Amino acid sequence: MRSRYLLVCALLALTSAPALAQRSLTADGVIEEDFSAYRGTGLDPGGTDGRLDSDEWRFDGGSAESTSDFGDTVVYTMPAAAPAGVLGQRTDPGSRTSGGVYAYVVGTDDFALGIKPTGPLFTPGTIHFRFTNGTGAPITSLDVSFDFLVFNNQPRGQAFVAELRVGDDSAEIFSTVTPAEADPAPVTWTRQTVRATLDLDATPIADGATVELVWSTDDATGSGSRDALAIDNLVIATTRCGNGIISEGDVCDDGNTVTETACPYGEATCTLCNADCSMELELMGGVCGDGTVDTPDEQCDEGDTPRTACDYGTMTCTGCNTDCEEIELMGPYCGDSIVQEAEGEECDPPGETCSATCQTIAPGEDGGVGDAGVDGGPMDGGVEEDAGVDEDASVPADASVPPDAAITTDASTPADGGVGVDAGGTEEDSGGCGCSTPGRSGLPSLLVLGLFVGMALRRRR
Repeated sequence: MRSRYLLVCALLALTSAPALAQRSLTADGVIEEDFSAYRGTGLDPGGTDGRLDSDEWRFDGGSAESTSDFGDTVVYTMPAAAPAGVLGQRTDPGSRTSGGVYAYVVGTDDFALGIKPTGPLFTPGTIHFRFTNGTGAPITSLDVSFDFLVFNNQPRGQAFVAELRVGDDSAEIFSTVTPAEADPAPVTWTRQTVRATLDLDATPIADGATVELVWSTDDATGSGSRDALAIDNLVIATTRCGNGIISEGDVCDDGNTVTETACPYGEATCTLCNADCSMELELMGGVCGDGTVDTPDEQCDEGDTPRTACDYGTMTCTGCNTDCEEIELMGPYCGDSIVQEAEGEECDPPGETCSATCQTIAPGEDGGVGDAGVDGGPMDGGVEEDAGVDEDASVPADASVPPDAAITTDASTPADGGVGVDAGGTEEDSGGCGCSTPGRSGLPSLLVLGLFVGMALRRRR
């Protein structure tokens, strides 16, 4: 079997044809294409609705249905039920067997421009991209970079050769052959970044000239079906430090000529480059959750565990969410009807048995002395208020002691201080004084004495 090879070449063809609406490379600019908007629905001028811009791209797949020219409109709609075409096979992860042009899904939200070679399609075939020199001067050195991707699920080896051409001059800068054996399942895309610095001193690109890059495909070794191939992340720039492409003599190139001191916001660590592309810089940067407010990217930053509520005793406050945006929070307090034991609350809400500081009020805490006296006994040494004397009691007229009443007093006083009263002329055994009133009982005297005691108690009250 005749051995054929897959050739992906970067062909710079200078032409005097008038430039259409393709992109222009400026002196300090960069042309970039990551195919993020491409969805494999064909081509049209301007590249609308998921299509390629036909002022910049064209294809030659070896047949009329697989070939287009610059400026053509080849439109296919997006729904899967709509007819597809060779130049618009829509999106696919790489496993479809139909030949044609695809927007391959090569990663999460990552699309690449690709082809699926089959029998008569793209074996051989070419992909073309063109731009103009808008630097205002001849280009004597050009940097080109792109990713080459293979979905190696078929048993046929395919060659990949990168060739640089200026007019009739050409130079090979990269050559490889994909494996003739398929990768074991599950197959994923393999990616290789190709970089080239073109020395154009001998044949500079004139100002205003149109430059064309061409990738060519063909079979290499083996037999059977062919792998899906794709290109992604195309970058074209004049050779210089700061164009984002590591050129000959560069140690690094981060796309600018600034010596950074910190990573871009959102990257905790990064590797950047100094101003003259001679040294890599290992740096650190601010991220949400590091406890430092990085303005203007953050409104707040409370670390990796921000508060979810206000401090105790604060009803509302301003907090911070996990995206470092300010939010309104609520907090626990005495009176929210939730017993916060960790904060020392015993009850909630305050009421008859709960104090204003959410502490329990014990029954009878403020009780006093009752009206019955001390220890429940009678007042004034055990003498009752109404000690048997009726306040309204009247004393009979004859209760008074007549003037001639004789009171007999015994000179001797009993040892116990007792007083004996003779009722009816008989001296009581008091061991003391015997007092008697001729012809009268001792009852009136007792009544008078009781009356005096009652009046005395009344006055004390």
